[in-house]
Amino acid sequence: MDKRAAIYTRSARANPSPMVHPLQERECRQLCDEQQWRVVAVENDFTSGNDADRPGWNRVLRMAEAEEIDVIVARSTDRISRSSDVRPMLDKLARDHGVGFATAEAGVRTSSEGAQILRLRTMFNDDGAERPTD
Repeated sequence: MDKRAAIYTRSARANPSPMVHPLQERECRQLCDEQQWRVVAVENDFTSGNDADRPGWNRVLRMAEAEEIDVIVARSTDRISRSSDVRPMLDKLARDHGVGFATAEAGVRTSSEGAQILRLRTMFNDDGAERPTD
């Protein structure tokens, strides 16, 4: 099956290193290439992972709900969110729209086990602290 992927990158800093987003995207594209997923969108945000209203993330969610993508790819789970509040939404996307999740860094794939791992990792990331290297 030709899965359609949306790559999501995020940095908490308003003025990150110019390479932060390109490096995240490159890692995600490598995973997509390995899995033979077609990248149909790349969205970026410059805001905290605790912020629920992120323009790039909101576009990814709309694509998922419209079933325009099959998988969301990020470098790591903390790029998707640093809040455990995202878990129910991810569950709903997987259940209602068949959207999977994958991370380049941790190797989470689009299986039910991968969804469980993602939920656990977001729970551990729910500390509200952004890393200084973001």
